[in-house]
Amino acid sequence: MFKTEKSNELYERFYCFSRDCASLVKSLRRDSINQVYSHQLIRSSSSIPANYLEAQESLSRKDFLYRLAICRKESKESVQWLRLLSDTGNSGSLELERLLREAHEFVLIFGKSVETARSSSYESK
Repeated sequence: MFKTEKSNELYERFYCFSRDCASLVKSLRRDSINQVYSHQLIRSSSSIPANYLEAQESLSRKDFLYRLAICRKESKESVQWLRLLSDTGNSGSLELERLLREAHEFVLIFGKSVETARSSSYESK
């Protein structure tokens, strides 16, 4: 499916993150705050592997960069929702803290990927 083994490994990591966020949400207390934050977390976390997949199938450099930038944005949003869940009565969850660290790593991964792709596109001009 992917051009490189590394791309496939990254996709699996993003997919597992999304799946694990869904499992986390199922385990949380049912209240109005958790409901809103959980809904947003599901949206942002599930967008990461979907847009990464789209980036791998992009038809142009511009589309590739756009999809990676969306992945970075959705990773940042996932950090936001995980932090809010942690700070509103769900702290102490080891899984939540692990997912928060993972989302932070995604922000760094996609940030570097966008930077590298942009610099290589300028070099090719």
